[in-house]
Amino acid sequence: MLSRFTPLSDEELEALEKPLEAGPGTFEIISCDDVLSKNGNPMYVLQLNVTDDNGSTRLVKDYIVKAGLGMRKLKHFCESIGFSEEYKKGILNLNLLPKKRGLCVIGYRDGTDKQGNPAKFAEIQDYIPSAQGQAKPVKERQAQSDYDFDDSIPF
Repeated sequence: MLSRFTPLSDEELEALEKPLEAGPGTFEIISCDDVLSKNGNPMYVLQLNVTDDNGSTRLVKDYIVKAGLGMRKLKHFCESIGFSEEYKKGILNLNLLPKKRGLCVIGYRDGTDKQGNPAKFAEIQDYIPSAQGQAKPVKERQAQSDYDFDDSIPF
């Protein structure tokens, strides 16, 4: 039986191994589940493809608690993907979230890997509200920035 795959160049393989750079990035939602945390708090668990401004992409899981301080992150998340009205109503249709894109702030947290060794894990520190709705993919933003320079910091 034959199995097909797409071979990658050495440069493409190196790009896959680079960690995400902390700072601004884009995300695309893969999935979102509505669950209870270990403490019994309602929260969203998001699977995201996150891309930094250098083009490195990683799968990142984010947890947004739907209470207390988590509400600020939830509000920014909704604003980032163009769902401000849904936030104001307090209702999200999770079936509409896959493939939505937005802007985020990439950071790192300390933790332990599966073997119990100290490790750093990429995380979403916050979402960046977008006045124009969904964010453009990184390559489009980079191409545009070659012609439209704006040195203001978005956060």
